[in-house]
Amino acid sequence: MTEHVQSVKETRRARNIGVPLALAIIIAAAAHAQPQPAGEYQIKSAFLFNFAKFVEWPAQLLPRGDSPMIIGVLGDDPFGNDLDDVINNKTVNGRPIVIKRYASAAEIQLCHILFISTSERKDVPMILHTLDGTGVLTVSEIEQFTQLGGAVRFYLADAKVRFEINVDEADREHIRVSSKLLKLATIIREQKRE
Repeated sequence: MTEHVQSVKETRRARNIGVPLALAIIIAAAAHAQPQPAGEYQIKSAFLFNFAKFVEWPAQLLPRGDSPMIIGVLGDDPFGNDLDDVINNKTVNGRPIVIKRYASAAEIQLCHILFISTSERKDVPMILHTLDGTGVLTVSEIEQFTQLGGAVRFYLADAKVRFEINVDEADREHIRVSSKLLKLATIIREQKRE
């Protein structure tokens, strides 16, 4: 009888530990199965991909039908794997998309969209001057970026990622921005000097 009582106690003890443990595992698995809201840099990565779809570059920047569309990141990369995950195996008008990361502006050879990291804040005027006339769509999240001559700036408003476009800079670079994209943006125009 004592063996039976001991067996019952062990069964109860196992049940007392096992049931909560099983519930914890099920709850943890369910939490991972739920789609997580997109993070800030996943959203910015998706915007960069859509910029490639809704912007036209001068023909000489994409000379062949199979010329890759190059998205560059200059400076410290805030995207982690997000940009690679969003762009992975995607094309724009049949063109493959290539992501390049640059430690300095001197490394940039050919690029269609260039995200300039906040780590490059102090060098923005020099970087933009270097890129003048190259047809690169410059993008950043640096304050006053579009007022400094950059083309697109990401910002947060009401906890959502938004962007502004300096249309005068896009025109100067002979970049045609789709009206669909402009409808989503805050439009920045440079003040005329008198």
